[in-house]
Amino acid sequence: MEHEQQIDDILASLDGAQRAEAGPYFYSRLRARMEGALLPRRLAWRLGLALLLVALLNVATLRAERQEAPANDGTAQAIASEYSLTLSENY
Repeated sequence: MEHEQQIDDILASLDGAQRAEAGPYFYSRLRARMEGALLPRRLAWRLGLALLLVALLNVATLRAERQEAPANDGTAQAIASEYSLTLSENY
């Protein structure tokens, strides 16, 4: 019974509660703060283009690495025989 009385007291304390109201310039200050946190459009475009350029250069580098022909051992053998050298191949 005492528990129910305590619950009723707590609920009764909320009877006079009203909705909180913001100050008269709260939303304009909030909007100004949010707009100040954003990157300017020109800087955002420049940053985006720079990142795109880096990504394209990475792709071009990877493609160039894959298309590179393996080293020709025939030229090394020709030079070695020309100068009477021996090539030791360790595998």
